[in-house]
Amino acid sequence: MNPLKLVSAIHGAWVRGGRVVRLAEAIAELCPRGAAEILDVGCGDGQIAENLSRRLDEGCEIIGLDVMLRDLSAIPVTEYDGRTIPFEDGSFDAVLLVDVLHHTTDAAALLKEAARVARVCVIVKDHVCESGADRRILSFMDWVGNRPSGVALEYNYLSDSDWDDCIASAGLVSQYRTNDVKLYRWPLSMLFHRRMHVLMRLQAAGD
Repeated sequence: MNPLKLVSAIHGAWVRGGRVVRLAEAIAELCPRGAAEILDVGCGDGQIAENLSRRLDEGCEIIGLDVMLRDLSAIPVTEYDGRTIPFEDGSFDAVLLVDVLHHTTDAAALLKEAARVARVCVIVKDHVCESGADRRILSFMDWVGNRPSGVALEYNYLSDSDWDDCIASAGLVSQYRTNDVKLYRWPLSMLFHRRMHVLMRLQAAGD
């Protein structure tokens, strides 16, 4: 078997399914009640969004946006350039950025774009990197999870203080923010939790 296909198969069997469910559960708690339209930026194959949609109010539509269209996707996906979100201001109740910003070269710019098209909030799940050890672990996780699919790997991880600056530069403030994000089962949880994840609900400053 091709080594990358083997890595992808192991990741799928041990990590991906549980991660999708746990992320959908956590994000559902942060989505606006009564939301009609949600945009998932960097949605990949749409599995998280599809799982999330089953936990939201009936009639809520989740639309995907990605720089790379997959052969199979669980939700409708529009291709974009990774920089400018091709929708008008305030087009969606909420915008999701789930493990997306560390794949960009300018996290603040894309976060600001997400804020522009969001009416209520922007929900971000990403990583926190405070040391060289954190960076090595996160880079390995990123490579295993994304290299087999051909996703661009920028390894642009932010520290907690970097996140503060990024959020402020996008004109946002945190309504909710936690590093206690449980995604993996034992024994992977022993290595990969370590408060290297962050989940946030952000809103426009002054709202």
